[in-house]
Amino acid sequence: MPVTAHRFPLVSVAFEREVIPIETMMPAKVPDEKWRYVDKQGHGHFWKSTKLPTLEWIVTGTEWVGDEYGEDEYEIGEYRCRLCAEVVEPARRSEYGPRTIHGLGRFTVTIDGEEFLLTEDEYAQSVDTWKQSLRKIRD
Repeated sequence: MPVTAHRFPLVSVAFEREVIPIETMMPAKVPDEKWRYVDKQGHGHFWKSTKLPTLEWIVTGTEWVGDEYGEDEYEIGEYRCRLCAEVVEPARRSEYGPRTIHGLGRFTVTIDGEEFLLTEDEYAQSVDTWKQSLRKIRD
């Protein structure tokens, strides 16, 4: 029985995220990851990195801030429990001095020695396209 040989491409994926140094004149307000709160219904709330997985931001209005050079409209709102809608004020702490923030991320996809630079959105889109192609082949 003849055997058909297939050459599979060599593929590698690397991810890098830009780190941006910043200095502020005033302390920055950042999530207090030690904060824990239990609302009146017994639901627990906490920070997970910079996210509040048990709370949702509800827009309650807008506010105009401006001067003689222009005006901007900002949304105002409150955090509410996803289960019972109780208003919860998550704790933040002050952070002083120079710090860094995460900038844009990029993927370097290398296929048979050819490099492709992709943003996070482009990479996600390419993975979705690849999955769809494989499903078509399989079906």
